[in-house]
Amino acid sequence: MMPVTRLRSRFAGRRTRRAFALLVAAPLGLVALESLAGDALPEAATAALELPYLLFVYLPGAVVGALVLEPLGVPDALAGVPLAAELTLGTVLVAFYYLLAVALVTLVSVARRIAGD
Repeated sequence: MMPVTRLRSRFAGRRTRRAFALLVAAPLGLVALESLAGDALPEAATAALELPYLLFVYLPGAVVGALVLEPLGVPDALAGVPLAAELTLGTVLVAFYYLLAVALVTLVSVARRIAGD
């Protein structure tokens, strides 16, 4: 298999797309739920969603922001533009979950090869 074909199959393969869909569904659902129905939710539902939101949205967002966006000066550049920081962070989070899906698919593939030998 050619190296370009191997990279293409790794980044755009069916397994990668499935893993990405499974990984990104929870964070995007939580963000949409909070954005669309934030004040309409009962207090018990808000309290129950606090920990998953922290783990799936806030923590990856803080890590990606600290490791990628802050050194590049992106928050300072987007400070005056309404909704630009949120859109940038959302885009970076989706990219983070996609790269995580690629890494997981690669690790599973390597583990299968090792187990098969």
